[in-house]
Parts: sequence; C-alpha cells; structure tokens
Amino acid sequence: LFVDGANGNVGLGDGVPGTMLQVSGASAYLTLKNTSAEFGEGEAETKIIFEDHSDTTLAQIQASHDGGVDDTKGDLIFSTHNNVALTEALRLDSAQLATFAGNVTISGGVINLTNGMTIDSTTNGTLLLTEPIVKTSGDLQVGGNDIKASDGTTSITLNGADASVAGDL
Repeated sequence: LFVDGANGNVGLGDGVPGTMLQVSGASAYLTLKNTSAEFGEGEAETKIIFEDHSDTTLAQIQASHDGGVDDTKGDLIFSTHNNVALTEALRLDSAQLATFAGNVTISGGVINLTNGMTIDSTTNGTLLLTEPIVKTSGDLQVGGNDIKASDGTTSITLNGADASVAGDL
C-alpha cells in the first residue's frame, strides 16, 4: 500500500500511482461484496456510481440479485441520467438477456442470428434495415413474414403478397 500525500493518490501494488486509486499486479481484481443475506429482485446490490461536481449521479453500474428466490442469479444494470432522473438504460439478466430502454444503434459490423433467433418488429414500431442482408439458408423472418431467396431469384412475401426488390437481398 502506497499513499502519495502530495498528489492524493493511493497505490495498491504500485509505488507510483498515476490516478487517485491504482491497483497493480498479476491478479489486479476489484471485488465489491454486499454482506447482507438478501434474495429479492434488485437486492444484495453493489454499485459503481459516477457523480459530477453537484453530487448528481450521472451514471451508475449495478450488480444485484435477479429474481426473488434464494439462489445466486445476478443481473447487471447500466443507468444514465437524462437531466431529470437516473434511469435504467440497459439490463443484462441471469438468462443472458439484454433489455434496452431506448433505441439500439449498431454502426458497422455484422449482426449474426443463430440458433433460431429472429428479429420481431410486430410489437413496437418499424424495423428499418439500411444495409444489405445476407442469409444463406432458411427463411429470414421479420414479424412473422418470410423474406427469402429461392431458385436463384429474389422473392419477398410480406403479409401474403409479393413485393419487388431493387438490388441485393
């Protein structure tokens, strides 16, 4: 343990910490442990809180118990402040499901749907695809409607009617 009184920095395993708290070593892990025996949804929580000069929480990362049973299921919750209140933005639950509170923007890369995964836009709004879709086998289903290429030609069936396609599908 090293305390740099001149700069206000603390080093764990580091004699010259470059930040207020620096942990250095081959197993540089940080553990936050809630010692309460709690098993309800959102209980046994630990948090990393990010504040500004006015003591307002701008963002927060929380790990907590997922569900209401005495087990070891956990979730990870990311919250941001929207100028009114700290609001949950993303939740990763114990089933590895991600729930986003707002829109999701993916800039670049590829979205791979495997193991029977689907894109469903039937419950809320419109699905807008602005880049080419490549699907090599099976049907691509969007809201229960097939989009498929067959016999070397492109055919699209939406709500039981054929539609024309300009460009690649």
